[in-house]
Amino acid sequence: MDLRDGIRLAKLVEIFTCTNELSAQLRWPATGLAQRIHNLSVALTALQSAGISLTLSNGNIVYASDIENGNREKTLFVVWCILSRWRLTRYIETVDLNSEIHYLKNIHLLRKERLPSVQVFRLTCNLKS
Repeated sequence: MDLRDGIRLAKLVEIFTCTNELSAQLRWPATGLAQRIHNLSVALTALQSAGISLTLSNGNIVYASDIENGNREKTLFVVWCILSRWRLTRYIETVDLNSEIHYLKNIHLLRKERLPSVQVFRLTCNLKS
């Protein structure tokens, strides 16, 4: 799913906030840069008004131009914020987190293990006819 035009992101925000206010503000089809930036700004403003901070842990702020340019880290941060704000708790209840954590720790330990060193000897055969 491409979120760079802002339309899908705005519709996602509408779904989670149970409103239809954003659709009237969108410019569709979003063929130009200014239209895409406008649509993304509408969606990001709605997220901020819903109480979602768009500031990453390193202090960087997510701007509409970041998502339009395809910045993967900031786009995934926005999607993660949406999921953690509205729907993640519903799915966490059904997951056995202890077994998941144990499984991931085991995988991590296996990846850190070094394989035994194997020495390869070159055999030369002297064949006499």
